[in-house]
Amino acid sequence: MLSMLMHSQGTIQPWIRLGVALFTATILPTRSRELVILATCHAMDAVYEWRQHETTSASFGVTAEQRAAIQSENLDILDDYDRSLVQFATAVVKSPRIDEQAFAAVRHHLSDAEIVEAIHLCGYFWTQNRLASTLDVEIDPPNDYAVVAANVASWGLPTEAFPAE
Repeated sequence: MLSMLMHSQGTIQPWIRLGVALFTATILPTRSRELVILATCHAMDAVYEWRQHETTSASFGVTAEQRAAIQSENLDILDDYDRSLVQFATAVVKSPRIDEQAFAAVRHHLSDAEIVEAIHLCGYFWTQNRLASTLDVEIDPPNDYAVVAANVASWGLPTEAFPAE
């Protein structure tokens, strides 16, 4: 994916900086961030980023059963917090407006800042997923963050968001 993004020299560094900020400068808990990413990927039928985040989400506490619930859209096993987050992210991806019930449910659990961050994540991963599917990007091995982390470090940005291999 990174090699594809490098074709746009004018946007690669700002794009990576935004991605790093979404992983290091937000208050939304990391596990919640992974649920938003997975819900976004599933709502878009996006294989590339889903595969990238299967292992990452597990390292932050998302279980195989919870990932399966997102994929099957049977969210009964999720607690109220997780369910509201997954439904919110799905609604954000599927429509420019979400119903009041979905918004009220997520608002019960998240602060205004966390809601904005969740929407930012949906938008970022919507774009990543569209780039990968439209350009038929070959799926990289999950957690192969060495190249991305090296570039991020060379730009003076924090790399703690990238799990060690």
